[in-house]
Parts: sequence; C-alpha cells; structure tokens
Amino acid sequence: MIEYSVVIPVYAGSATLVELCARLDQTLSHLGHDYEIILIDDFSPDYSWDVMQYIHEHNSRVKLIRLQKNVGQHAAVLCGLTHSVGNYIVTMDDDLQHPPEEIPNLLRALRCNDQIDAVIGIPLEKQHHLLRRCGSELLNFFITHIFKKDRQLRMSSFRILRRTLVLSLLSLQVPNPTIGSMLLLVSTRIQNLPIEHQPRSSGRSGYNLLKLLRLMYNNILNYSALPLQIVSYVGVLCVALSLILLLYFLWQAPSVMVSGWSTLVVLITFFSGFILFSLGLIGEYLVRIIKVINHYPIYLIAKTKGFSKEVF
Repeated sequence: MIEYSVVIPVYAGSATLVELCARLDQTLSHLGHDYEIILIDDFSPDYSWDVMQYIHEHNSRVKLIRLQKNVGQHAAVLCGLTHSVGNYIVTMDDDLQHPPEEIPNLLRALRCNDQIDAVIGIPLEKQHHLLRRCGSELLNFFITHIFKKDRQLRMSSFRILRRTLVLSLLSLQVPNPTIGSMLLLVSTRIQNLPIEHQPRSSGRSGYNLLKLLRLMYNNILNYSALPLQIVSYVGVLCVALSLILLLYFLWQAPSVMVSGWSTLVVLITFFSGFILFSLGLIGEYLVRIIKVINHYPIYLIAKTKGFSKEVF
C-alpha cells in the first residue's frame, strides 16, 4: 500500500527532472514505506515530456500525467492531488529549489502533532530576486487580510498534507484555484517548518511580477467580496460628493452662468468610468459563478503513464 505521494507540476523542467527524481527516490526509499512520484506536464514548451517518459521507463514508481493545455501551477497540482493515493502527500516545485532531503523533516513535524493537518516548508533564506520577493510579500499581505490568518504563517508550494485534508481540498469548486488559499478555507491547523532553499540550478522562474499580481487578483476575487465592498464605499462617497456639489451649486446659483462646464465634463467622465469599472467587476464575479455552476474543467488530461487505469 502506498504511504507517500509526491506531486510535482512540471513546466520547462527538462534540465532538472532526472536529478530531482533520483534524489526523491533515494530520500523516499529510506522512509520504510511504498511511495509514488506523480509528475504533471503542464504543456511544457520544451522536451519535458520526453524526459518524464525516460524516467518512468527506469522507475515504475514515477507516474506521468500530460495536460492537454497549459493551466498553471495550481490547477496542475490539483490534478496530481486528485490522482494521488498516499496517506501523506507532498507537493513541491520541479526546479530543485525545494530539496527532496527536507521531506523527512516535514513528515516528522506532521506526525509529531495529531492536531496539525499540514506542514509548509518556509525557506530560511529565499533565493529569489528582489522583485519576486516583493510580489510574494504583497500576496501574503492580501491573503492575511482576506483569511484573517496568523501573520506569522507563511505559504509556499513545498508542503506535506494529510489525506483527509486533501479530500477536503478536492471537494472545493474554484474556477481559478490557488492551493494556499484553498488550504486556509478548509483548515486552520497548519504550521510552518524552516527549510533550506536552494538557488535555481537552471532556467528562470515561471513566476514574474505580472503572474504574481494575477495570482493576487484571483485570490481576491475567488475568496473575498473586497472589491465589491470597495465599489460600494466609493459609491457612497460619490453620492455624498454629488449632494455636496448640489448644495454648493444651489448656493452659487445667482452667480453661475455658463462657467463650470469643465467641472461637469470631469464629473461625467469620472462617474462613467466608475460605472463601467463596477460593471466589469460584477461581470468577473458572474463569469466565475457560471464556471462553477456549469462545472467547467480546470484541467484536461491528454495522456497518462504508470497508473493502474487510464485517468481522463
């Protein structure tokens, strides 16, 4: 019976996969139970799928999923979690920045406390560039305020989860998933563990500032009504401003002739833009609701290898 599952989304990871799987195999083989390594090819632009097939041919514990199109890291991880069977599930990146040798430490921290559902590895010193770190801090700020989480609790993609938590996670229907936020929705029993964080051995991170901002945007729209609340507050302020202007113009009526047309144009432009922004925001919420109601798939599987039966 498989005790441990390791889920790894792969995107342009051809240069690191062989070493990663070799180190995983060496680490997991010393834990005393059977395990599986699930690699999910998120429609990589390089020859990652060929490398994955080579690894699978030499190690039957490595199972492969190839997605039909690129869906992003979080949806790819959900795909791997759906098809994992271990009692303990590890998620990590494919770039060797998460050392496989830290997995026993994560497992030990989880097993030592029955009151904890997940342990998240937090780097002792991040090896990301400054802009990436600033984006991560901004994302953490919004997540802290949306979910009212402990400010000291940090999220990362290197984590170990109990099977019960994974099942709760998979029960959620989110059109644009972010794993960290989904974890906070289903459990507050999460703790951090300091780990080593290695520099990237090759290539560049797939997360630039724009993608981090997009991730923050999805977090805000998926898990909070903050934008609608802001629109409501601005709407109240606009109404108050219009009443003040009305009183001012009534007071100044005897002296007002043709002057003031510029103010009128500015106000019309402002309120028109605000109304269009509000409609677009409401439209975003409606689109996400429609996706959930119609059960739009967040990923589509093209090929699998190593599973007892084909999964599509």
